[in-house]
Amino acid sequence: MLERQMEEAVASCPDLFIEPGLTLLRRQVVINGRRPDVLFSDAFSRHLLVEIQCGRLDEDHLQRHFYYYFDYRAKYPSTHLRLMFIANRLVPQHKQFLDEHGYEFREYPEKDFERRVIDCEVRNNQNCAIDLEPITTPGVLAPSTYELLYEIERQPMTMSYKMLLLMFMAELADADL
Repeated sequence: MLERQMEEAVASCPDLFIEPGLTLLRRQVVINGRRPDVLFSDAFSRHLLVEIQCGRLDEDHLQRHFYYYFDYRAKYPSTHLRLMFIANRLVPQHKQFLDEHGYEFREYPEKDFERRVIDCEVRNNQNCAIDLEPITTPGVLAPSTYELLYEIERQPMTMSYKMLLLMFMAELADADL
């Protein structure tokens, strides 16, 4: 199963994969040039950012999703935000880290996930996906600046403080220049 198919199923039937009472806000929402997979609102009007990964949850997805979380909190400081990972497999160290830091996760082995997808399709009586268009939230930086930041993030030194410093300086830059 492809990650896109997993995302479609979670967006269509969040109660089968996450919890009842969720309302889909957006898929692939753009936050400061980054794209978390799905954004929901829960029964208490909290926002839930969900990152979905086919197979084993890896460090790249973990790191990327933390950026989503902090970018979203900076952009919408009055919104109470939850963070969740959904994957077919999570290593024990990741589960422990997520538990200890208050982040949520769901682990569905491939067969279990496929069974839930079938349940979702039966319930919806169709195989079509929700057709939502990604909407970019306004940012202060030019799109070319985000492309530059992404290129820098792909370099080996992105885990150092220099990348965070560069991103902070870019966000403080005057949008009119």
